[in-house]
Amino acid sequence: MHDPRLPHLNALKRILRYLKGTLSHGLHIKPSAVDHLVAYSDADWAGVLILVGPPQGDNLVSWSSKRQHVVSRSNAEAEYRGIANVVAEAAWLRNLLLELSCPLSRATVVFCDNVSAMYLASNPVQHQRTKHVEIDLHFVRERVAIGHVRVFHVPFAYQYADIFTKGLPSSLFLDFRDSLNIRVPPDQTTGLILTCSKQIASNGSPFLNMISMNFTMSDYVCDELIVEILQKLPPKSVIRFTSVSKSWFSRIVCHDFVHKHALQAAKKPQKVFIRHLTYFNKRVQSFYTLHSEDQLPLSSKHGYIGITPLEFPGYNFHIVGSCNGILCLFDHKIHQITLWNPSIRRTLTLPDHHSSLRNCSSNGCQAAIGFGFDQVTDDYKIVKITYATYRRDLVPESSIYTINTGVWRAIAFPDTPLNNVSHACFVNGGLYWLVTERSNIGHCYVMSFDLSTEVFDTIPLLEPSWEYTQLTVIKGCLAVITNEGRNSWIWLRKAYKNVTCWSRDLKLNIDPYEGKISKVLQLTTNDDLVLITQCEGYILYNPVKGERLKLASVKGLSIILDVVSIIRSFGSKNVS
Repeated sequence: MHDPRLPHLNALKRILRYLKGTLSHGLHIKPSAVDHLVAYSDADWAGVLILVGPPQGDNLVSWSSKRQHVVSRSNAEAEYRGIANVVAEAAWLRNLLLELSCPLSRATVVFCDNVSAMYLASNPVQHQRTKHVEIDLHFVRERVAIGHVRVFHVPFAYQYADIFTKGLPSSLFLDFRDSLNIRVPPDQTTGLILTCSKQIASNGSPFLNMISMNFTMSDYVCDELIVEILQKLPPKSVIRFTSVSKSWFSRIVCHDFVHKHALQAAKKPQKVFIRHLTYFNKRVQSFYTLHSEDQLPLSSKHGYIGITPLEFPGYNFHIVGSCNGILCLFDHKIHQITLWNPSIRRTLTLPDHHSSLRNCSSNGCQAAIGFGFDQVTDDYKIVKITYATYRRDLVPESSIYTINTGVWRAIAFPDTPLNNVSHACFVNGGLYWLVTERSNIGHCYVMSFDLSTEVFDTIPLLEPSWEYTQLTVIKGCLAVITNEGRNSWIWLRKAYKNVTCWSRDLKLNIDPYEGKISKVLQLTTNDDLVLITQCEGYILYNPVKGERLKLASVKGLSIILDVVSIIRSFGSKNVS
């Protein structure tokens, strides 16, 4: 308003008179069952209204009125862009309700007063005149096709979004305002202002000390209720709430809340990452799928319904570690390490680490990678051990990379020749490898690395001559899998300072045709185990009932290459 005139002043006075006359009005939210969303869209100024609740009892939960960012060539195009905005907002609300364990079973109903825009939402034909809005067209039609959104026409008398976009007659404006539950409250609950006459004040009642005392809505919110609600949210949503205020941030990051949230999350099914390998168009391709622990694919026909296969970052990558939902990938050909978050599909490639043994390819140069989170320094750490299997005179080298510093640095490594090192296992703030001795082939021991002190150590096994196949985590403890003849056992190490603390925990009853066990993965919500056998591949095994079911791959020429449990924790920062 670079040149205000008398009409502008009159309009301002009219707004102020309306605000003064509606000071006691407020938005009323009534308790109701959440079973659907209803949205209204109008394109004069991109007005958006979203209501939630049962029929005849909707609550206003989202509204917006802003200028569109682009110039539309027709009224239908402007209306359709408004529909795209309201569909995007509704999709976000549906995902939020899903995270709050209140999934919507019915489609979101979007009302629009433009017939042409309504036809564009459901017409699959791409007209020449609508090619420049192709992105919005695909987005809305995709939601309509999967049954999340339905677009209907609404008459002018029931287009509630007009209250944000048009100057309405007084009667229609008041009708729309009442329909949106904006009215004077029956009882004053947002504040307390007591006005007393001199006769009442002369009584000297202590209750009169509350005169002119005002309360805010935060005074009526119970801290225990807020904490209980936040504990039920997934880590990604909890992290968003840290930006609400300083008090919310301090409440969320405190150790007590992190511990309670971890216990609550442990009761929920975690995600299981399954990597597949297929041969398509005369080349090998790798993709992955994410499943809930209680809905693993046991059938090629029904196990992947509603599951979208996604492209794996690279065929040459091998999964060498997992921590807080982040996977550590290693390319053995070029010795490249990449951290990858499959939930948001973002990667972080670590800088190249030059080792004097890396160029000794003729000496059987190998690399062992360890990935974990150090709670003392609040930092992710990657440990790399480079060793030569054919040359005893070449001493292994070790180095560590921290996300905070972003650089590699050398660390002291025991002067012990290595012959074979397994994948690392991260548990209780330490990394553990199963190592085969070079001087005594067939004998094994456990090599440990404390992420806080950055010191290597060794842990002897009960019987070095047994066939040890893998280190894993069972019941929150370091565990080792042994093949003793035809029997396979799980041994747990429940204490880390006593050498004699290995204890036999579980016998794996495996049929002879399944072969030996090479890997065991425990699910977090029950006693089921995922076993990798030499002959039958991946098997879902219940040790209590003795039931075994084979995991099915995607229908077609594909095989399961790897299975990893994705356990998320918001108490640790996200590198991606």
